[in-house]
Amino acid sequence: MQRNRYERTLGASLSLLLLLAPLPALAQPPSCQASSVEPFVDNRDGYLVNFEEPPIHPLELSYNSRRLYAANIPDGRVSVFDISTPGSPRLIREVAVGLGPVSLRRQPPQNVLPVDPIDPVPLPLTAKLATLTSREALTVVPAPIARHLWVVCMSSNAIFILDEITLQVVDSVRLPHRPADVVFDATGKMAYVSLSDSNQIVVLQANNPHAAPTLIEFESEMPLGSGVNVHVEEPRALMRDGDDLFALSFLSGNGSTAAAISLNDPPIAQQWDFWPALPEPPDRDVLGLDLTGGSPGGTAALWRMGTVNFDLAKGGPNGDYYVSSLDMRNLDSQLQGEPEYQQESFALHTVSHAAPSATGSPQSGTVVIDLNDPANHSPGLVSPGFRCAMPNDLHFTADGSKLFVACGDSRTVALLDANTDKVIAELKATVGTRGFGIRGVLLNRSERWLYAYGRGDTTLLVFDTANLIAGAPNPPQQVLSLGWDITPANVVAGRFHFLDGANSNDGVSTCNTCHIDGPLDGIAWDLSDFTGDLTNDPRDVPRVPKGGKVTMSLLGIEETPPFHWRGDRADLDAFNPAFEGLLGGSQLDDAAGCDLDDFLDFVFSLSYPP
Repeated sequence: MQRNRYERTLGASLSLLLLLAPLPALAQPPSCQASSVEPFVDNRDGYLVNFEEPPIHPLELSYNSRRLYAANIPDGRVSVFDISTPGSPRLIREVAVGLGPVSLRRQPPQNVLPVDPIDPVPLPLTAKLATLTSREALTVVPAPIARHLWVVCMSSNAIFILDEITLQVVDSVRLPHRPADVVFDATGKMAYVSLSDSNQIVVLQANNPHAAPTLIEFESEMPLGSGVNVHVEEPRALMRDGDDLFALSFLSGNGSTAAAISLNDPPIAQQWDFWPALPEPPDRDVLGLDLTGGSPGGTAALWRMGTVNFDLAKGGPNGDYYVSSLDMRNLDSQLQGEPEYQQESFALHTVSHAAPSATGSPQSGTVVIDLNDPANHSPGLVSPGFRCAMPNDLHFTADGSKLFVACGDSRTVALLDANTDKVIAELKATVGTRGFGIRGVLLNRSERWLYAYGRGDTTLLVFDTANLIAGAPNPPQQVLSLGWDITPANVVAGRFHFLDGANSNDGVSTCNTCHIDGPLDGIAWDLSDFTGDLTNDPRDVPRVPKGGKVTMSLLGIEETPPFHWRGDRADLDAFNPAFEGLLGGSQLDDAAGCDLDDFLDFVFSLSYPP
């Protein structure tokens, strides 16, 4: 249809207005304080699908220690900081990689074979020179040493390889089953990647990563000597020690189960004693793999270090292996029901260490350090209010005498003296809510400056360890942004409440203690006093028996109400009393403020991975 000039002019004007009009800020929805209309959050159709990937090794130094690499998990990038002045990092580049970069590791430098422009077939230099005339030999051009950073992208199921010189992605390798961490052999020619969802280790030729990989089952005998191998749950953090590779089980359990003795109120048992024909549940936390061609199934190296394990490191005066853990207290006969748990901790927040077992039998001499027990604090060096909630990333000084421990749910880094097994200093973000959810720690080359990774709000905290104040929290010198964060402000605020150990009676218990990063701990709990809507039951029952119930995942629950094991929660608002009744803290503000709305937005953003 032919339009007149007026119509064409009006159409052009409207198009120009649309182009000039600001786009809706879907990544930063309006605050509930500014509008009575709540922002719509939906796992499938909304402005954020949140996989809440767990950082494994999110910080790494460059080959010359003048740059710091940090994983920007929400935006799928590697943030590159210039740390030529170590106390003042400067963001200089953001390199796009895949979804959920959770671990960064430098490959040992590789000598690239010389290239002959006439015959560019890579051969050893001596072989090349033997086939060339003296004139032709002058054309051989030595290539530079290859320096690569490997980035494990959990939600993309891939490894991205960055050139440290050009800061560009030079290759990517597709992998299955949510890869978590990567380490290399001493030569840097072989790479080992943990596949957390399939309980496997994949072996790659680091200089030819697209060659057919080798898969190693992350398993060990159960019972010992039976010849029957069983899986150990979720290998995440990896560590190489000489010719041995060690893999840490994230959800190793604690040998407990809900005993089906009574369907009405089943107790929680230490093991399946009531059914002797079954072996006891596995609790092998660290498995060792001989990289020189030993047992491909692995040998149990450490037993019973913790229930949920985060990181593995070697150090201390005896070269022990250290594991950071939550050790769940569901088996404590004194802790049955909500009133008991709000007075005590759900878990011990520990660092344990021992020498690994060479035979696969349980090791002896394990030392368990409860980081929140005052007996493990050096007098006068740590404040009375010190708390370490959810210890995760571990980083030793070069001599192995001091250990920095990231404490994710208390916004703290604990400094542990490995010679005395006592906490000797605390570093803590104390201003506002900047710098929370600490999930990574790394020292600079001089070991004066400590960099901490704030997963909660995508930040980098910079601490000066040279002038630590005794008996008080040491605040960061700076809290820097890692770059663009696609997470809406209300979801970040909601994550803070999810991780805030301060809103509990013991200062360390949070929603995240059992729903770690949104999923579950795999543990059965007896929360029988949690009556929910059953308080209106016509029967005068002061205690509703529920017995052992395994923690439920929070991923994708927005569209699955009613909630709770028995469907006695119509919506998520009904869980607000748990902050008071279960954690012993205060309920989130549901009247004048946004706290509860933000919390709901965070939980409803959680989604199952692709």
